[in-house]
Amino acid sequence: MRTVFKRLDANADGYMTKEDYVITAQALIDYLGLTGKEAERILNERLRVWEGIAGDKTRITVDEYCQDILSFLNDRRFREELCYTVIRAEFNAIDIDGDGFISKEEHAAYFYSLNIPTESSKDDFDVLDSNKDGLVSIDEFAEGFLEFWLTEDPDNIYNQTYGSLVN
Repeated sequence: MRTVFKRLDANADGYMTKEDYVITAQALIDYLGLTGKEAERILNERLRVWEGIAGDKTRITVDEYCQDILSFLNDRRFREELCYTVIRAEFNAIDIDGDGFISKEEHAAYFYSLNIPTESSKDDFDVLDSNKDGLVSIDEFAEGFLEFWLTEDPDNIYNQTYGSLVN
């Protein structure tokens, strides 16, 4: 959780804010040279994720984020209903062209937008692409996403989903 917070705190001020989500969206847009509707869609996807996380808060500390995420993951409604919605939203934030698959370029752009070295993207992409067809489907992504968030195994192959873990 601290790793994800660090990645999403784009300006490294110790708080996650709407501004951070705009910064990460703009980095992705710039990396891929997107304009018009594509750029707007990326920004809107990121802002939807922010609104889902923040609710009525304007900023979130790392401790608040960790507490909120733990409560969220342990909530029965998440397991029964929201899990798919959260996974789909995250997948859509990475699937830039909206074709239903994450390409290597889209994955690298996502890493870039979160200030994760794009060189790390290749290894993570290869783990996510379990059928080795060069694309990550929603099912492959969901497996990695859930393993990242729900496992406590320090050697889990999905621990690099957001780059190297932080302490």
